Amino acid sequence: MRIFCNFFIALAGFFSLFTVSPAVSAAPGKDPVMTSSPEAWVLVDGISGFVMSANNKDKALSPGELVHLMVIYTALDAVAGDKNALSAPVSITAADVMRSSNSRRLYLVPGEPHPLRTLLHSIAVTGAEDAVLAVAAHFDKEANAFARRMNETAEKLGLHQSRFVSPMEHADNRMSAHDLARLAIAVKKRFPQAYQWFSEKEFVFTTHSLRNRNQLLWRGAGIDGVMSNANNTSVIGSWHRDRNKNVMPRDVIAVLLGGQTSDLTTADVQTLLRHGRLEYETLRLFPANTLVTKIDILTGNREKLEVGSADAIWVTVPRQDIVSRGLGGFTTQFEYMSPAVAPVKTGEVVGKLRVYFQNKHINDFDLVAMHDVGPGSFLSRFVDSVRLRMKPADNQNQPVAVEVRREDTAKKTQP
Repeated sequence: MRIFCNFFIALAGFFSLFTVSPAVSAAPGKDPVMTSSPEAWVLVDGISGFVMSANNKDKALSPGELVHLMVIYTALDAVAGDKNALSAPVSITAADVMRSSNSRRLYLVPGEPHPLRTLLHSIAVTGAEDAVLAVAAHFDKEANAFARRMNETAEKLGLHQSRFVSPMEHADNRMSAHDLARLAIAVKKRFPQAYQWFSEKEFVFTTHSLRNRNQLLWRGAGIDGVMSNANNTSVIGSWHRDRNKNVMPRDVIAVLLGGQTSDLTTADVQTLLRHGRLEYETLRLFPANTLVTKIDILTGNREKLEVGSADAIWVTVPRQDIVSRGLGGFTTQFEYMSPAVAPVKTGEVVGKLRVYFQNKHINDFDLVAMHDVGPGSFLSRFVDSVRLRMKPADNQNQPVAVEVRREDTAKKTQP
């Protein structure tokens, strides 16, 4: 049966670094007005993953040159951040440099190798097509083989609306706005040093420099990426705020696909980023490695199993709701399959933490075992098995509410 552990959380201690200004410009929940008539858009918090605004966010569309973001992630994933692999020379062939005269390129010379890091860096800043082909050939010889690698990587990331036939712009490539946002977040979390490339306004290569096409980089403080297509009508925008003594860090990602013009698209992405920045706030509900609750466990060498999260748990909520209601509007519900039975390994997922704000569901988070529970003695296992057989089936289907003390939720699990 499913057991629910419902508890109110005393939040003041968790949010001691959070301050809110009462000034808000528009009611959250109302999507910003888009002037570029885009085919799809999505606004996502880069820390919590919460979707703040969206239209057709899961519609599979041609990403154009935004496919290069998948090229970069796939290559970085293949070398797993190995510094030696990133420094490895990439051979340049005649096929790599055979691009049209109006394409974005580094003007690579066949026979002159360059480090993999340099080529990926150039793709991030300039979208150089000859660099894309050289990277694809470095891993899989043929571009279509590298596209298959991209598909495998997208599947691992759970990008369900993504499909690639080429690492280059291609009419049959498909990605959704939400997939692109999640991909940008994955790059930032897993490869933060590489993500810094997207904030650079130009890339200098040998004797020439190429300008970043992402017009957002010239439009305000805090913009740190990500990229645009050739005519700037499909854009991934990113805004970052550092943590300080008064506020928590923030990352806001906006993706807009299929806008009418470059200027209107840039303005709309700015509007989305501003909306996410001003109308919502992201709070840390639990630090990493924090005990959330304890549950009964049978047939083991311990009677209680400590459950928590190895990663920090962040939630995003409308700013004006916090201003008007304070921080007491949060409730959580822990859901797991009962009875919990040993053995259980550290890190094993045992249930979900469901988070609500003002009785509205916000998000779910996997909670894991914070320690091992091995098999109990023969006698304890026998007693527990008898208890299970004697318990009426109708009683097993009844939800049980367990209050969790605040000192338990605030306790850090020791290494």
